[in-house]
Amino acid sequence: MNAEILEWCFRNELESKEPSRQIQEERVEGHDLLLFCITPRTKKEISEFLGLKSTAYAIQKYVMPLVEEDRIRMSMPDKPKSPKQLFFTNKSLLNES
Repeated sequence: MNAEILEWCFRNELESKEPSRQIQEERVEGHDLLLFCITPRTKKEISEFLGLKSTAYAIQKYVMPLVEEDRIRMSMPDKPKSPKQLFFTNKSLLNES
């Protein structure tokens, strides 16, 4: 992510204790979630990245649609509700760009 954007996000989060909905939308719309998940991430890490308190909501609303599109994969697809589940970007997407 661009350093200026990071600085803006940091300042904005300091001003209000919770990140704005606009920041969350930009993170998802801007494919930052895909970039964030290049390194396998837990449900908690993803919800914190999105600025959401509910991990269940973060996964259901933002991650599972990307899993269905095969843009994000699960480390244990046969155990989707496992607390040890990790989510990561489909590596074939990285090779296309």
